[in-house]
Amino acid sequence: MLRRGTKAIGKILTCVGLLFGMAAMPAHAAGMVGNLESDTTDRTLFSVGEKYCFLITPKDKAAKPDYTVGNGKVLETFVAGAPVKNADGTTTYVFGFTCTGKGETGIYMTVDGQTSKIFTAYVGDTIQEILSKVEASGYTVSLSSEEMQLLVTKGGEAGREALNRLMEQAKPVPGEGTPGSANVQPPSENFS
Repeated sequence: MLRRGTKAIGKILTCVGLLFGMAAMPAHAAGMVGNLESDTTDRTLFSVGEKYCFLITPKDKAAKPDYTVGNGKVLETFVAGAPVKNADGTTTYVFGFTCTGKGETGIYMTVDGQTSKIFTAYVGDTIQEILSKVEASGYTVSLSSEEMQLLVTKGGEAGREALNRLMEQAKPVPGEGTPGSANVQPPSENFS
């Protein structure tokens, strides 16, 4: 058991070492996609300029995955480190990408002629661009859900403050007021 735990720690340290000076690597729903184990399988949000690394371990010990993305204008791919042979005979590969343009694209692995989409990357404005847009609007601009998530998850205190100020300035949608507002319709007693 110690050997297995040491292997996992080794993988983590290898990736952390590769990421020194790059963006942090949060876990995004690790799991299996086909015959591939990945530490990232969910739609993940990034800003232009960010770098990200992820791990792929084919369950077939002889498999060597090829890596590509759906849109090379959004992500520029790279191999982030040498393959690591695991105690069980499988090999873990460390792949990465740099977010070079705005958009959304899939990350794909091909093994033995079969291609699988591992996860999707959404790349939006940098946090500073989002904050500038919000401030320039006097905190009245509409943001996409992705922009709001980027502000909250990667914008730090400035992002949270900007989102709070936006919410304070928000106006209710007609007919969808909040409790206590003049737009709230009383509940109907007639359920037929």
